[in-house]
Amino acid sequence: MSTLTVFIDDLFQTPTDKLRPAPQEVLKAISLFSFQYYVSGLLSGIYLLDPLQINLVVFGLATLCYLRFDRTWAGLAVGAATAVGGPTIELVLTSFTDLYHYTSPDFYSVPSWIPWVYLCGGPAVCNLARAQWQALQGGAGGEEA
Repeated sequence: MSTLTVFIDDLFQTPTDKLRPAPQEVLKAISLFSFQYYVSGLLSGIYLLDPLQINLVVFGLATLCYLRFDRTWAGLAVGAATAVGGPTIELVLTSFTDLYHYTSPDFYSVPSWIPWVYLCGGPAVCNLARAQWQALQGGAGGEEA
């Protein structure tokens, strides 16, 4: 995903200010993604909420993550690609292997809310990739060169 972000940023001509996320913003995005991932498990495993309720909460957090930490076409494209690709891979792994399984899948062998977890990971990983790319290019994130 990191390399993909760099290429898609170039393809969509992501604004320069978005290419240089401040380190604290990168950490905040990763923290929100981690929180959302935790909440998804909590809601489905402990509180046993209806899948629709879980979808609404997890999608809401994914939307918040995108709007707060990214707002770029590249970030949306990477998030959408992972929201489709990740669950597809999980569907194959959980259907045809014994590597792992979900305790309460409601869409074949995966939970219906898992795409929103991947979607939320998009902005977090995109900003981490952008910060890493800037560091490799000799610039510090969030600062003028």
